[in-house]
Amino acid sequence: MTYTTHRDTRETLSIIDRIDLDTEKLTKEDIIKKCGYGEELENGQLTFWQNFKTNVWALFEEPNSSLPAKVSMHRTSYYVSK
Repeated sequence: MTYTTHRDTRETLSIIDRIDLDTEKLTKEDIIKKCGYGEELENGQLTFWQNFKTNVWALFEEPNSSLPAKVSMHRTSYYVSK
């Protein structure tokens, strides 16, 4: 490894360290608002299907949101790796 490569690697690592990653776990309310149902949530008029859609979204987008989401993630990873 040359000094130039080492310096470039250090610069890249310092950039990666500064990146703000989404490490916070989203709450149920955050997911509902992200799906565009914020007004319905505030009015208490969230329908069964709107609630169902947010649960399905959380299942696939937030793999750490619940046990079924983790199972789905591992199952998908298993089939993709084959």
